[in-house]
Amino acid sequence: MEIGVENCLIKPVKRSLLFDSIMEIFGYKIAAYQEVSARINTGDISFEAFSDIHILLAEDHPVNRRVAIEILKLSGISADTALNGLEAVEAVKKKNYDAVFMDIQMPEMDGIKATKAIRKWEEEAGNSELGTRNQFQVSSFKRLPIPIIAMTAHAMTGDREKCLKAGMNDYIAKPIDHKELFAVLRRNIPQLRNVEINKKSDIRLPASDFQFPIFPGIDIKEGVDRLGGAWEIYADILSDFCNIHKNFIQEFHKLIEKKDFENARLKAHGLKGAAGNVSAINLRTVAKVLEEACKAEDREIILKKLPPVKDALLQVREAFEKISVFSVTEKDSANAVKTESSKQVPVKEVSHKDIREMLQELDKYLEDFDPVESEHCFKKISACFTSGSCETEWDDLEKLIKDYNFDDARHTLSKISQRFET
Repeated sequence: MEIGVENCLIKPVKRSLLFDSIMEIFGYKIAAYQEVSARINTGDISFEAFSDIHILLAEDHPVNRRVAIEILKLSGISADTALNGLEAVEAVKKKNYDAVFMDIQMPEMDGIKATKAIRKWEEEAGNSELGTRNQFQVSSFKRLPIPIIAMTAHAMTGDREKCLKAGMNDYIAKPIDHKELFAVLRRNIPQLRNVEINKKSDIRLPASDFQFPIFPGIDIKEGVDRLGGAWEIYADILSDFCNIHKNFIQEFHKLIEKKDFENARLKAHGLKGAAGNVSAINLRTVAKVLEEACKAEDREIILKKLPPVKDALLQVREAFEKISVFSVTEKDSANAVKTESSKQVPVKEVSHKDIREMLQELDKYLEDFDPVESEHCFKKISACFTSGSCETEWDDLEKLIKDYNFDDARHTLSKISQRFET
């Protein structure tokens, strides 16, 4: 440091550590416990000790919840779920858990308020003081303060202090990484602290042998690695993601028209977190920009940030449709996932009747003011037939859809549909 070096990175370089170093150089302080997490040995673990662990997962977003549950299941950890802070508080009152993973932003009651409510209940119930769980064996007490671990995309010191002040014990950043998740459990659950590292653990599939398909905006390999190499599970979660967010643009637009800026912000926040967990890198970035724009509570500013989100959602949808053919059993996946990202899918032969039905489907999406499904349906039809005599109208239709001019788009679509009436 004396020769003018501001920071250093240890090879192999991890994205999270590179981010932390850049933030520190520019004056941002990263939470101290994150540094501890980065240094802890998070190699493949002998997971026998985890089989008796029971966790409460408080998370409102179904994709984030599914990712966390699948990671926990990899080691034999059992988990109950709560969809909001109120459910989390009630669950803790009814059952002894080894730890709680607590999302910060949830409906009904957020993670901070839920943690305060749990600590207050523990105190009123005559429990031991905070911290005793980390000093004595669990069997020494009838009921001890439960370790509560924050789950949030924010890692700045102010957020950490807010969590600790509420009574939380530790922190894990989103998107969730399976090694970091197990590391935080080892730090906070006494009986796991001496768990030995077993580099021959069979939890990971031979994902390094995959020839992962490469698509714009989404890091397939990172998403599979997050789940310990479980390709089939990743593909299934990505399917859930696409189904859950297929109407995002339409629903978000309605919230903005009603000037419900706070719920619009929460919706963008949920999309950002879920995108991170499926490694939809571009979508996570633009969703974060959209979330920040909602704080201005200015309709025009917010709507200007919406088109990139629409485009990124389409990227994810198109990537899923292409990789779905690679969703094979875990037993065969190491040898089966071999493809070239540039390989073209052959055009299907369709009848006029099929095209009419698809055009009717497109008209419905246009009528519903659904830009994501409209563009997706348009591309599906484009792949099935040559526009021929209606090429000009077809090009006009594409532009109208991209410009959100749905009334004129329906009028143009009506002209095209007449060509296929006979």
